Amino acid sequence: MATQSNRLLTILIVDDEEDLRDMLSLCLKGMLPCEISFALNGDDAIKILENEQIDLVICDYNMPIKNGGAVYQFILESKNPCRYVLCSSDRPDQYPEFSDLSSLYGYLQKPHLLKGLKILIDKIKSEIPQTNEIDTQSYIPVSINFLMRLSIMPSEVFIKLNDGKYVKVFHQDQVFDEVDFAKYSQKEVPTLYFFDLEMNKVFEGIEKTINAISKRSELAPVDIKLKIHGILISTFKEYGLTESFIPFVEEKINETVEMYMKDKNLSVLMNKILRLNDSYLGTHSFLLAAVTVIMATKLNWVSDGPNAKLVISSLMHDVFLKEDTSNEGELLHEKIFDEDFLSHPKKAAELINKIPSLPSDIGRIILEQHEIGEAFGIPHGIHMNRVSALGALFSFCHYLVDFLIVEHRSGKVSVESIYQKMEGVSKNSSHYVKYLKLMKETEIFSQQD
Repeated sequence: MATQSNRLLTILIVDDEEDLRDMLSLCLKGMLPCEISFALNGDDAIKILENEQIDLVICDYNMPIKNGGAVYQFILESKNPCRYVLCSSDRPDQYPEFSDLSSLYGYLQKPHLLKGLKILIDKIKSEIPQTNEIDTQSYIPVSINFLMRLSIMPSEVFIKLNDGKYVKVFHQDQVFDEVDFAKYSQKEVPTLYFFDLEMNKVFEGIEKTINAISKRSELAPVDIKLKIHGILISTFKEYGLTESFIPFVEEKINETVEMYMKDKNLSVLMNKILRLNDSYLGTHSFLLAAVTVIMATKLNWVSDGPNAKLVISSLMHDVFLKEDTSNEGELLHEKIFDEDFLSHPKKAAELINKIPSLPSDIGRIILEQHEIGEAFGIPHGIHMNRVSALGALFSFCHYLVDFLIVEHRSGKVSVESIYQKMEGVSKNSSHYVKYLKLMKETEIFSQQD
């Protein structure tokens, strides 16, 4: 690997796990003079490699759109001079894309990443003299999400002011907890800075955390079914849904997941939602899947087609939302959203449309998830009567589930409040009027007080 002595080593980290990207970036910046960029999937990584000078790629294998093997093949075929490091639970020789090892510079095995990372850093330092010239008295950026993972600060932590000055906000060994996370989130400060970082202490502090992150990345089929069963049991009880619907809903979700988990891209996305089951995104997605399946059955859409489409749409429609999103309905009505929120239906629809095994109209259902009126629907603000039948049912149930989550948090949820809210949003849509009538007849929420 050759780099010019007058520039920093450029490293591209490719992984759809934010925590893993943060960990790798932190360790590399703490040990090497380097510039780091990120990609969340193979397609984005290839675009960066086409347009930027990258010395080293550290790449996951299982990612949506294009996997790590596709990135490696691009490097070989384009004769790109950068070197590739595979970051995976499987060895390179288990994948056919790595039959030619000429561009393979190293391998980081999940979940034991830190051992391999130390070896990789030593190798880089031995082969590139200028990489030994790191200034340990430097500020190293770290996300507040990852600080939550670390909990105990391995060094002093600073905040960067507008004029470029740094102010200390945490001492070494101080705890960073949920209160601190909320404080900086509210201030819209996503990044703080370590200073005078002792990397050996960092390695010790994140060993268990990073192992847990790596191990959670994929679940076996049996584990998936057990996970779904547990999610549905707890969700139905917590939100007061009629528990007699659980066996049917569970059967339809399991059938759909089993059918489509064979697709590697979809499998990666599905595992992400399963990991987020305790967050808003996970709760919202499984509640939505349950309610849409129940409603579709009441509408006599009992074939596997509509049910499978609604389940996939429910679990996949928010894959581009930030993991700390609290409630889409509140953001939509209060109009406190950014470009990422505005574009997430379109991005998810485009991604789903690229997966050949999925029916094409799933993309349309996902695109129409927030089309609940010209006044505040996104992304197009079309009238509710102009969306597809499945899209209308999906947007109706989406609105219903978001309202249910908000009411549940306030402790004021009741069947009457649900009906009243849905009557207000249904008056301008013939589809919604029909769905509201069926919702009342079905008594989805009959267990609530």
